Amino acid sequence: MGGTRSVLSAAVTESVQGRPAGRDVCAVPELVAEMAAHLTGGGEACAAPSATLVAAARAWLAAGDASGARALGEKALSLSAPGVETGRAALVLGHVHAVLGDSRAAATHLRTAVDAARGSDPAVAAEALVLLALPTVLRGELGSAPRALEEARQALEEAVLPADHPLRAAHAAAEVALGLCTAHRVDVAGPATSGPVVRLLGGLAVSVDGQPVELPAGAASTTVALLALRRAVHLEELTEVLWPDVEPPVARRRLRNVLTRVRHAAGPILVRHGDRIELSEEVEVDHHVLETRARRVLAAPEGASHLAELTELLAAHSGPLLPEAAYDEWARDARAQAEAREEALRRALEQARAG
Repeated sequence: MGGTRSVLSAAVTESVQGRPAGRDVCAVPELVAEMAAHLTGGGEACAAPSATLVAAARAWLAAGDASGARALGEKALSLSAPGVETGRAALVLGHVHAVLGDSRAAATHLRTAVDAARGSDPAVAAEALVLLALPTVLRGELGSAPRALEEARQALEEAVLPADHPLRAAHAAAEVALGLCTAHRVDVAGPATSGPVVRLLGGLAVSVDGQPVELPAGAASTTVALLALRRAVHLEELTEVLWPDVEPPVARRRLRNVLTRVRHAAGPILVRHGDRIELSEEVEVDHHVLETRARRVLAAPEGASHLAELTELLAAHSGPLLPEAAYDEWARDARAQAEAREEALRRALEQARAG
């Protein structure tokens, strides 16, 4: 056991220093082989060989030796127990492959880290999610990043991290990236490629699987906007809004035509159940998403991410709600709600900056 401890101690010491003491950098595989022989040979046991190798790999990566870090990471992964040990080893390998420019291998290892560590070590899962998402933001591919970033932030919020923990920087990075996404009108609740999205702030806009949809003007657009606000409307109430001076039988026939036109343009985003017209459950609406998140942020005690969250949510208010329906009674309450939310976020942001 003494031999194992001495080799592990030497490895950690060398790694923390950033270079092997008395060895050439090219000798990393030799060091790994020597460590592995002590860890696995002669019946000797070690409490956490994988954790030691992961620590060594991180230090070697920080010292600029990605190839050596990869050798250490691969050995760590081969010795890791299922669960959080596998997650940590896969995480460092994902980081190493990202540095080496092998994005496919990096993504594979990072997804392994997320799956292995989720539930047992949210900080590991969160770091992997940030590493997966941030490159797409830096390349300007904002539509594919928000879900991973949102998951990363949630995982970091679940982790109990001291104020000086290095992963606080990852949390801040996720906040900044999410702010970029919302500033570019990417849905903060999920990727723009995940299904139908209706945006009401700044004007009605519909997209399906990340592609904009051109709705027919007039009654079709009004129907989608009204359903996006209320989620469900009685048929008679809807026809009264659309054609207040038309006899009910005629209005019903017109409504059937409108629903058919909406389906042809945007797919089954509206569903009829008897005398009720409903917005499909899979449709996400920016106004509702922002209302839920704003209430949580405004009610939460101020923390390290509070300022970034307020900035992000305020940036998502890209204009008044449904300006094309500025004088319509059916949109009045929702417009007032959006204006009050924006003002509350602005006041909270000013207070946060002043404090």
